[in-house]
Amino acid sequence: MVDTAFKRHEPLYLKYRPQSLGQLVGQEAVTRTLTNAIAHDRLSHAYLFTGPRGTGKTSSARILAKSLNCKTAGRPTAEPCQTCSCCVEITQGNSPAVFEIDAASNNSVDDARTLIERAPLKAVGGEFKVYIIDECHMLTKEAFNALLKTIEQPPPGVVFILATTEEHKVLPTIVSRCQKLMFKLISQDAMIAHLRYVADAEEISIENDALRLIARRSGGGLRDALSNLDQASLLASKEHPVDVPDLLRLLGALHEDVLLNLSKQISQRDGQEVINSVGQLLGEGREPAVVLQELSRHFLNLMKASYLQGSKQANSEALSNFVLGSDNYITGLLSQAELFERAELSQIIEQLDRLEQTCKRTSQPAMHLEIGLLSICHRHDIYLLKDLLKRVEALEQGVSQPVDYSRSSARPAQASPPQQTQAPVAQSQQRFTPAQPAASTAPAPARTLDAPVTASTAVVEPQSANASAPPPSQRQEDLSISMVQAADEGPGFSDASSPDDGPKESSAPPQQGAAGDLNSDIDYIWTQMLDELQRRHLPTFSLASTHGFPLAISNADFTIGVMKENLQKMLESKVDHLRAAAQQVTGQNLQIKIRVSSDPGPSEKRSAPAAARPQPDRDPNASSGSGRGPASRPAAEPTSSGSTGSESGEPASRSSTGGSSDEIDSTMMKEAYKLFEGPGSRRIQ
Repeated sequence: MVDTAFKRHEPLYLKYRPQSLGQLVGQEAVTRTLTNAIAHDRLSHAYLFTGPRGTGKTSSARILAKSLNCKTAGRPTAEPCQTCSCCVEITQGNSPAVFEIDAASNNSVDDARTLIERAPLKAVGGEFKVYIIDECHMLTKEAFNALLKTIEQPPPGVVFILATTEEHKVLPTIVSRCQKLMFKLISQDAMIAHLRYVADAEEISIENDALRLIARRSGGGLRDALSNLDQASLLASKEHPVDVPDLLRLLGALHEDVLLNLSKQISQRDGQEVINSVGQLLGEGREPAVVLQELSRHFLNLMKASYLQGSKQANSEALSNFVLGSDNYITGLLSQAELFERAELSQIIEQLDRLEQTCKRTSQPAMHLEIGLLSICHRHDIYLLKDLLKRVEALEQGVSQPVDYSRSSARPAQASPPQQTQAPVAQSQQRFTPAQPAASTAPAPARTLDAPVTASTAVVEPQSANASAPPPSQRQEDLSISMVQAADEGPGFSDASSPDDGPKESSAPPQQGAAGDLNSDIDYIWTQMLDELQRRHLPTFSLASTHGFPLAISNADFTIGVMKENLQKMLESKVDHLRAAAQQVTGQNLQIKIRVSSDPGPSEKRSAPAAARPQPDRDPNASSGSGRGPASRPAAEPTSSGSTGSESGEPASRSSTGGSSDEIDSTMMKEAYKLFEGPGSRRIQ
């Protein structure tokens, strides 16, 4: 009969499990604490071992159990003999004095009650009865509360050792009754030295670079490192030692050069190369979630490298302390860190993490991998705050850029009204011309909705001293129409932005000399001030252009006249806007004064000869309402009936549209309140 029995292979992490406190790797603090506690007879009744997986928590619990029950020593010792029956039974896991409880499957209150009932019984085969509760955070709250009293005051000769990887899930009342020992991740140097010792003992042919890669991939857990070494030993032979490419294919990890090439392609936003690289990885059978995990770790390393400032050698040494990789990989990280912004790197890491979670849940992980990397490559959903701030600052500078009047060639002799066809002007004036009193000999031209308000539009001058002032309803109508016109044309409307006005004549700024020079150019200054007010504050522009007129400039004072006291108060409330406009136009800090005057001032007097100049042919029944300056002020033309009313003899309060002046006034005021939310409350945005 052929013997088919064979010896089962013992995994390396079990074969080389530490059997004494001196054999623990990378846990010097735990070793020293337990050794001193045993030497000074200060053992606690309950211990809590916490730390990452694979760092030796359960192994240390078994070592402590052997140290307490070693028969050769006859008393607790830090160096158990490993040969007595008690040590051998604990090593094999069948000692009657040591009870290993898996809390994941024994987590109910009934299991805790059973443990409490058996705890007072005397141990068999040892002086101490040791309860090792592995993954104790899996116990329910009721089970923890049931064990609370027993853990606090156990029976004589009973020791509890609780081991967990998630300390935050253990009740604080349990933690406070235990002596806590923290197990840390094992350093790379200590792990590589231990792996080389195991490889030599097992005659595994493996290169040092491959051992370093195993240490990096284990994440500080010695059990994972020994498992990877055990798996890599199947590829080893005397003729062909295990190298890095073999290990990468075995572990399914990405090579450092592949990571560097991908990050370089993403920095250059080369979508075609990214697609080729991803397709090659998927063709090799790489898991999309693993690819994203490797990329997340790689971009995190790039962010770490971006914080280093100094020489290349110093940076390489500093980066190698907290980044696991070869020397070539460290150098590549330092060179590529300059290609990304830190905010950009953080956003890329967050998006890669979300993609990894998505690939683990979706049924099409490859599709999400390709789409996600292309999105990162082209930055479709990654916006840098720095770029946004630059754009906002550029827009603010463009909006607040002042008008440079010095670029204009020369100031025109007089402001000419924009070229308009006769029919639209006549039609608009017939529809919106406000009513005039019958006794008025020189009615003021009305402002219409169809006529644009531009820098070249002349000022609507007030009535002369001999003419009667228009009624309040007419003044309010003029103001409302002006506000509606300004709102229709948009904020900041000027000659430079008007597409229909055609080429404009260049103008020069006024001479900034004596007051007499400014008085000689007072008409031009007033016109430019109105243009500036139109850009700055439309309510002030409407009020000043309708009811204000310049009087004089002397001793750094600019006097503006109005016809009524109530208009004086209204204009004085907006003197700040007037002063700012005057300073922008003249370059001087002029003080604005408002006074009531029936004298139209020098500008009105100088505009008298303009009435005698020939006017272009137009409808005699349509008054010109497009002018705003004295130069474009038309002369009063008598009608056939010798009055200022319509030829049919209808009252002046009736417009051609059939509506009364009161109806027009009410409609205009409603529109004005809709636009401004109250008269003069804010500028139209």
